[in-house]
Amino acid sequence: MAYIPFVYFTLLLLFVWMHTKKWGIFLTVLTYVDTAAFFSILVDKLNLYGDYGCNEYALTWGSILLYCFLWTLLLYPLYRLDTIDFVFTLRKPRLYYFFCWFIVASVFLYLVSADFFSNLKEQIQLSGSDAYDLTQDSKREIYKGTGQFWLWIPMVISTAWPLTLMCWFFNQIYLKEKKLLNILLLACSFAPVLSGLSSGGRGAFVWWLVTFVTYFSFFRKAFSPIMVKRVILVLMMLLFFSLPLFIGITVSRFGTVAPTAGNYAWFSIVGYAGQMLNNFSMVLEQDNLSHFFLDRVFPLYNLLANHVIYINSEYYDVLASVYSMQVNVFVTVFGSLLMDVGVIGLILFMLLYFLIYRLFVINDIVRLDFSQCLLFALLLCIPIRGLFGYPFSGHFQSLCIVFTIVLYILFRYSFRIK
Repeated sequence: MAYIPFVYFTLLLLFVWMHTKKWGIFLTVLTYVDTAAFFSILVDKLNLYGDYGCNEYALTWGSILLYCFLWTLLLYPLYRLDTIDFVFTLRKPRLYYFFCWFIVASVFLYLVSADFFSNLKEQIQLSGSDAYDLTQDSKREIYKGTGQFWLWIPMVISTAWPLTLMCWFFNQIYLKEKKLLNILLLACSFAPVLSGLSSGGRGAFVWWLVTFVTYFSFFRKAFSPIMVKRVILVLMMLLFFSLPLFIGITVSRFGTVAPTAGNYAWFSIVGYAGQMLNNFSMVLEQDNLSHFFLDRVFPLYNLLANHVIYINSEYYDVLASVYSMQVNVFVTVFGSLLMDVGVIGLILFMLLYFLIYRLFVINDIVRLDFSQCLLFALLLCIPIRGLFGYPFSGHFQSLCIVFTIVLYILFRYSFRIK
């Protein structure tokens, strides 16, 4: 049964390619989903169930068909976007220019004031779990507001690095001559990746990489051949410096477990990339989908109303008391929503997702303004990060939603004082 999603997504990819004859954002994201489906076959063949983040075998015909249907539904707006012949526009270039420098200044302020560099040095010297605890302790201090409320905006902007990366790509069209600004924006978008790699985490790097490639497929039709080569060169340089660190982390964490060290490191990558299908099926197998937890979906509510700080590890303990499965694993955005807010919550989430696309992103079929690109960058986090889990878990990730909406209004509408 593990073959079914891979065969389905591969056939869908080939069908759309033959129909459109052009590579766009839909096919790019579909390739990620198809790749994950391929690795789920390897999980099955290597029998990695119960290890490397994979729950015990839980595949059923119903869970597999629902998995394929939900992903097709989620990716449809991207296909619709690819069929629109539009040009990128910028209504407020002066505001946009100042906004780019505001991002750079805010991220720099956060890196300096939040002791990012000293924590980074300490993280490198610690084990993966201890480095994670250090990061969580640092966040707790900011959440509690011990004289650090003023760091919230810089922290939100640093967390919203997909918006920063979107600005970098947009600059290749409108501010390509601003070389210093472009270098700084790219560095700002990569800072969270550096922090994640230093603490033994690989997820931030994977998410940044697939986001970069996806944005490239989105903007490529507006780029000249020289600009395309420049973007590819930037990506190759970043991969040259980051991939060895990624491989080193994988080997150090999993390569010394058994005499066949290389196999164990490889198995960890297979489990990392292929566990989503089975873990999603395990969620459906549970009998407690009627539970209604807002902690992960609306963490700001608990922080402001109940003064409860959202911490992943603590929330996993709550879920573990309800669900008889590994909960600190990848279950896709659908599995996360089912665990947190049930079927009704999942349906409402999908309706809101489609409504925003329809009203604010793909409603204009001639021009796609920067304001719409901001919303698009936010929405794109759902299918990309949704490969793993819910994309906006955490206070600052939730504040990114509010921040993006405010930016959309500022860049979209004109205000007059009478």
